[in-house]
Amino acid sequence: MEEFEARLTRSRRNNRAQYLRIKAVTVADLQNREAEEAALRLLQRIVDEYPDAWSEVNFAHEKVGSLYERMGRFADAEREYRWVVDSYSKTRSGTSGLCDLTLAELIIRTEQSSKYPEAADLLVQAAQSTTMIFKSDWFRYWVASARLAKRVGRNSDAAEFAEKALAIAASKESQFKRHPNVGNVVIDISIKHELERLRTSNSL
Repeated sequence: MEEFEARLTRSRRNNRAQYLRIKAVTVADLQNREAEEAALRLLQRIVDEYPDAWSEVNFAHEKVGSLYERMGRFADAEREYRWVVDSYSKTRSGTSGLCDLTLAELIIRTEQSSKYPEAADLLVQAAQSTTMIFKSDWFRYWVASARLAKRVGRNSDAAEFAEKALAIAASKESQFKRHPNVGNVVIDISIKHELERLRTSNSL
């Protein structure tokens, strides 16, 4: 890290937040607890030291949220995701553009039933955004919608939404001729089985 800090010091100030972001992502990809903690510190520096670098700050909050979620620190992850969603009133720049969907998924995953109405609103907000582009985005949306519908006892809707998710996962049609694999869904077998159960839940 000493060499990195020396290079960071020598760089132009308006490039430093970007350098911190690149380093944080590289470290986080090592996927061990020590690396995750180091990545969190780097990302926090972006927020603390370069608050005017709006896109980088947005990115940092969302990435911190995803790391916290990966570490099982769900309340912390939710706080970070909420910060990003609140920032969408200004811009989605620097983020995935889908943190409203991510926050809804987290609420559903952690079974916070008192927040299910909010999760439904977040899903609508995500669906109405211009950043829902890829089939993989819509797959996430329909999976979350199916799970939420099941949680609140709307079995018919859960079955319908699960069917939509499975149809997207089964589709091999390319969205982009020059990049045939971009946006395609690689479905986890456990999620496939879950959706298949949800698809038949209305007949049980």
